[in-house]
Parts: sequence; C-alpha cells; structure tokens
Amino acid sequence: MGINIQNIFLDEQGVPKLSTFGLSLTIPEGETHVETDAVVAYPGYAPPEYKATRKLTEKADVYSFGMLLLELLTGEHSYDKIRLRNDRYVCLVVYMHNHAQGHCINEIVDLAMLVGEEGTSLEWQLQGVLDLALRCTDEDPERRPTMVDVTKELRRIERIVP
Repeated sequence: MGINIQNIFLDEQGVPKLSTFGLSLTIPEGETHVETDAVVAYPGYAPPEYKATRKLTEKADVYSFGMLLLELLTGEHSYDKIRLRNDRYVCLVVYMHNHAQGHCINEIVDLAMLVGEEGTSLEWQLQGVLDLALRCTDEDPERRPTMVDVTKELRRIERIVP
C-alpha cells in the first residue's frame, strides 16, 4: 500500500517513475495473506478488507493502484470527501463506484487532461482506464484483477490509436 500520487516523480524526459516501496511486504510461499498491524497506509489507499481484518493479500496493492488511477483521472484526492445532495459526503472510491456508470467520461475526468485533446480514441482510452480503476477498487478482492492483468490491460488501452 505504498503506492500513492505523492510517490510519482517525472524524470528529465517527463516519464513517470514510482518510488517509496518501503511498505512492501512479501507473502510467504504457500500462504494467501499476511496479518499485520505494522502497515501504515496512506489515507484512502487501504483496501476495505485490510481495514476490517488487518490481513494483506496480493490484491491490496491492486486496490492502491486503482485509487491512484482514480486520483489521476478525476484530479480528486482519495481521502477527500465529496459533497452529494442533502449535505451527504462520501469518499472518492464510493462516489466513483456509485456515479461513474452511465456518465460520459468527459463528466468524470479532470478537464485539464482534455485541454487541446479531442477525439473518440482518447475518450476510449480514458474510459478504459476508468473501467480498470473501478475493477481494481472493487470491494471484493476476489473480483480485482492481478497486477499482471492490470499491466496487460494498460498496454491494451495504450494501443488504442489516438
């Protein structure tokens, strides 16, 4: 759960680099999880199952990565509360899972991403990333993809010709 937006840096060519893997844990061979209270998760990045059980599986980092994608797409922080009707507040992941379906991608993404860009290919790419982010942040870790599948999906999305 060491992945968050504050751990992304750009090199001289503008290529993003991830840093700070100090919180990474190894799950022993033959085991499905580790149980620990030693992990300090960034606000909004801890998956629901860790909050409830203090058990980490390989799907914990998938959730954190999905939160990172949601932050990049929306320009919102994972831990900020979003105001809904009747002064009700929810966090970003709850809001996106409840409201992203059926909305145009242009209504969801940070408009700064669309400046000077237009076309259905870009919209398809952004929609693909949003769909992936929602799968990564599924409340049920069994329904989340593996990081290998996430990588394959991102490569597929990248190949959509803009």
